[in-house]
Amino acid sequence: MTKWTEAQKLAINKTGKNIIVSAGAGSGKTAVLTQRVITHLKNNIKINKLLILTFTNAAAGEMRNRIRKKISKDLSLKDNLYLLDTADITTFDAYCLHLVKKYHFLLNIDKNLKIIDEGLITLVKDKILDEVFDNFYEKEDLLFLDLIENFSVKDDKQIKEAIKKIIKKIDLVSDKEHLYNDLTVTFFNQDYILSYIKEYEDILINKISSINDLIMLLEGSGYDTFYNEMVKAYTPLLNSKTYDEIKLNIEIPTVRRPKGSEDIKDIKDSITLLEKEIKSYLRYENTEEILTSFSLAKNNAISIVNIIKIYYEKLNQYKFDNDLYEFIDIEILIIKLLKENDQIRKEVKNSYYEIMIDEYQDTSDLQEEFINLIENNNVYMVGDIKQSIYGFRNANPLIFKDKYDKYAKDDIGIKIDLLHNFRSRPEVIEGINTIFSLVMDDNIGGANYKKDHQMLYGLKDYDENYYTNSDLEILNYNDDKDDFTKEEKEAFIIGQDILSKLKKGYEVYDPEAKKLRKATFSDFCIIMDRGTSFNTYYKIFEYLKIPLYIYQDEKIISKDDIIVIKNLVGLYLKVKNYEFDYDFKFYFTSIARSFLINMPDEDIYNYFKNKTFKDSTLYQKLKNLPIIEDSYVLINTLLKEFNFYEKLITLGDIKNCLIRVDNILSLSKEFNKIGFNVYDICDYLNELIESKYEITVKGALNNINSVLLMNIHKSKGLEYPICYYSGYHKTFNIEDIKDRFLYDKKYGLITPYYNEKLGNLITKELNKHNFYLDDISERIRLFYVALTRAREKIIIVTSLNDDCKLTLSDKNKYSSFLDIIESIKNYLSKYIIKINLDDYNLTKDYLDNKKSSKELKKDTKLIINKKIDVKNNIIDNKKISKEIVSFIDKELYDNLEYGTYIHKVFERSNFFNISKEDKHYNLINNFVKTLNITKDDLLYKEHEFIYEEDGNKYHGIIDLIIESDNEIKIIDYKLNNIIDESYKKQLKIYEKYLKSIKNKPCKLYLYSILLNKLEIIE
Repeated sequence: MTKWTEAQKLAINKTGKNIIVSAGAGSGKTAVLTQRVITHLKNNIKINKLLILTFTNAAAGEMRNRIRKKISKDLSLKDNLYLLDTADITTFDAYCLHLVKKYHFLLNIDKNLKIIDEGLITLVKDKILDEVFDNFYEKEDLLFLDLIENFSVKDDKQIKEAIKKIIKKIDLVSDKEHLYNDLTVTFFNQDYILSYIKEYEDILINKISSINDLIMLLEGSGYDTFYNEMVKAYTPLLNSKTYDEIKLNIEIPTVRRPKGSEDIKDIKDSITLLEKEIKSYLRYENTEEILTSFSLAKNNAISIVNIIKIYYEKLNQYKFDNDLYEFIDIEILIIKLLKENDQIRKEVKNSYYEIMIDEYQDTSDLQEEFINLIENNNVYMVGDIKQSIYGFRNANPLIFKDKYDKYAKDDIGIKIDLLHNFRSRPEVIEGINTIFSLVMDDNIGGANYKKDHQMLYGLKDYDENYYTNSDLEILNYNDDKDDFTKEEKEAFIIGQDILSKLKKGYEVYDPEAKKLRKATFSDFCIIMDRGTSFNTYYKIFEYLKIPLYIYQDEKIISKDDIIVIKNLVGLYLKVKNYEFDYDFKFYFTSIARSFLINMPDEDIYNYFKNKTFKDSTLYQKLKNLPIIEDSYVLINTLLKEFNFYEKLITLGDIKNCLIRVDNILSLSKEFNKIGFNVYDICDYLNELIESKYEITVKGALNNINSVLLMNIHKSKGLEYPICYYSGYHKTFNIEDIKDRFLYDKKYGLITPYYNEKLGNLITKELNKHNFYLDDISERIRLFYVALTRAREKIIIVTSLNDDCKLTLSDKNKYSSFLDIIESIKNYLSKYIIKINLDDYNLTKDYLDNKKSSKELKKDTKLIINKKIDVKNNIIDNKKISKEIVSFIDKELYDNLEYGTYIHKVFERSNFFNISKEDKHYNLINNFVKTLNITKDDLLYKEHEFIYEEDGNKYHGIIDLIIESDNEIKIIDYKLNNIIDESYKKQLKIYEKYLKSIKNKPCKLYLYSILLNKLEIIE
């Protein structure tokens, strides 16, 4: 029986008002939410009288399964089991779609409406905006032409891109007609402008106040004369309260610091810096000029609104005509319906005893507006503002904060804090509390951590399984080896530290066995703020013989198979249109060199040199195809004509290849539905390749014994015994807010104005100021999410700068996670451990170990995208390289998939530390014994090479190389069959390559994994 804390009991049982539950990391949020549902059921409230909203299908599915398990164990609740599958446990998107379909007749839309792919609707939107611009040009609209003339450089592209960004934000507004009036009238009202000026003055006065604080530090410093001169010089500025007064008094007489006063240099420098910052704000002569600037900018706002209004009219008509909508349209439609139909609103409102919202901190403005329309003082909101990290998905943490603060003061709702952490050791909790009590507050971070959010130790099992080495560690290295990057240094430090811990028998707590056990690779996780260094870690960990699994989403469009499909479609269109231009040569070369044709470079060169490319089989095959206008039919025809699926096997990773191809085929079907043709899909694929849009396949966690590497966003919701944090010196990727035209909920349209020269409104500076504060707040919350993933140990690897002068008063200047640590390092001194890089065996040898598969794919992409200057003929691709001539059926596919899987197992296994409980133990143990592999041998797995002989270049990947003092063994392992002459030929090429770089005799082996059979190749 679960022993609930008093706060948890309150969160489970309290009813009668709106309730907000602030559930910190590891506080048992999901368990509490599930138990509250069960409590309602026991009080004779049926499951179909609860509306449970989440943000992902996975979360909704998990909640449904948890409830099902609980109900199944209690016979008194069995009636609810029959209702569970149809109960409203769902995402916001799915629930709104359900309501729109239910009441479609009132909205005058088809019940069978479809949700359109984001990439496809983006193409539609781009075309519509182009049409709108063309219409304004044709009409010679004067306001529009002034906008273009005053703010375009070469063309109207920049203005278009800025308007697209504005539209993305306006998409989130339910009442656009009201907004249009605000953007052209309300926000230009003098009262509004005066409020902006007041806000602008407040920023300046805060900076002046900081100057005053610094001057006060000089009092009693022993430099009385200097102090008195500073007071006299700055008094007029310190007494200034308006923009005009500050402008008048900003020129400060020079006050020189006395000789020998190095101890107050920092103070004087800080004052000078603040003075420069203030001057940068004083670009207007006076307040009158600020007021005039808004008058001059108003016509630009009217012109942009005119464009946007017509854009939405056309887009909405397109969506209506084609019954195609985005989820954001669905939310707006249901809000419109509920506002205009009081009877429907009451019907929905009275359908539920309670509305329960999980991860409430991620709610958007539209979702909150929807909830407000159907709530009946019966909303139960669970979340944690400290984990609100999805601003880029339109999450608004202020929604949570405003309710939390309001319910804390007033009796209109109930605030409950779940502070006990049942995940982490007390030392981990202490370290996290220390950091965030200092850096997170109401203004920056969005929560008064010290007052309301400090975690309490909850998992008392750790008391009986105490491990002495659980304190937070900040491994501080001297950044003095210039021949290594920070990424390399930190990867080696972490890798060597993991190996050291395992060698020393480091122990972690096993929550299932409820006792300590020896740590394994899978107990370690590395959490970085971005994935740009993942490939470096992959290569270094491979060199150190540490299995590493990178958990990340995969951009499918950047893969070779999709690039080949795109280029094949492009080549087909060029052939059919008799267009033999540069693009034709590019497409021809790409396909000729690809895995579909494998044409020698010399042949390609001769085809173009002699202008005989029309004689090629490739050209003839495309020429003989009929003209096909259906995108789906065309791609399918090309795949079949070029035996795509059979040849796809040569790329390896078959499952993901098929997923990617299936995505493209599904997209091509959608193209037909929305009236786009084969040229459009070619343009679309080109846009995808250029990363303008993205299609991703979600990454999946594996159960293989390997260290995990991921970014912070991927780590949310996960937990690991030992977590390393690295790469935190990198500057935050701040979204570009330098666009000339911007939209902000508070300030409306922010446009430049033209008055003999270009100028910016003060709202641009206000928007920038607020944006940086919001961004830093989210970064602090990201840091909290990262550190709270750790159960037993936090290890931050970084290089602190002794000269860094950042303090807690500089929180609004944070530009990296390292800045956060730097600003509080004096408070963290007991956690900082100085380390010497010489102890971590840094070496560049890892670069020669082998290229990682990720790097290979990256290189190959570059080759494909270059002109005809291509030099190597790839004859041997990953793992499966003999020619397959039969069409790939399910049985063959399953066998190939299993073979690929077993190859991965062998690739990631360290061969010596595998547990007997591991289901692959026998396969690996047999292999090690048969090959007589010892711990002294050097092992190179999946070793990629490029080797040239007699003018030919060979490119392949060797499964395993075992190097001892006297010889080299080259092993090519297969799942089953090893009787094939092509395998022997491959091994001979491998041998030639290795003999060219190693002065040792080589032995060649083919090994059947399932048969445990070894064949020596003479």
